[in-house]
Amino acid sequence: AENRISGWLKEFAMEDFNTPLSLWNKDNISSALEHVQNLIVFCRERNITAVLTVPPVYKTLSDKFSSEAKELLFGGFERIAKENDVTFINYMTDPQFVNERTMFRDSYLMNKNGARTFTKRILTDLKLI
Repeated sequence: AENRISGWLKEFAMEDFNTPLSLWNKDNISSALEHVQNLIVFCRERNITAVLTVPPVYKTLSDKFSSEAKELLFGGFERIAKENDVTFINYMTDPQFVNERTMFRDSYLMNKNGARTFTKRILTDLKLI
C-alpha cells in the first residue's frame, strides 16, 4: 500500500493527497472527466447503459485515503454520473471486500477469486443476475 501511494504521489508530483492540486493535475482531472462524459454520450447514442464504479481495494490501501482525498479522486466522476443519470457505485471500502485479504493479490489488485466475487456482486447490485 505504501509503495502504491508513494508511486502515485511521484507520478502526479504531489507530496500528499491533501495538498492543493497543481494546474497540471487540475487539467488532467478535467481531461479525464471530459473523456468519461464522452463515453457516456457514446453509450447513450448506442443504447448502452453506462455504469461508473470504483473497485474495492484492501484495507491497507483504503485506510491511506482521507475523505478529502477520496473526494478529490472520485468526486468529479460521481458528479458526472449524477448529472447524466448514470449509476455510480463506490466499492472502495465495501466491507465484503476491504477486510478479505484472500480476495487480493496485493492491496490494489484483486486475484481471480476476488475478481469473480466482485463481478458477481456488481451484476447482482445492478439486478442483472
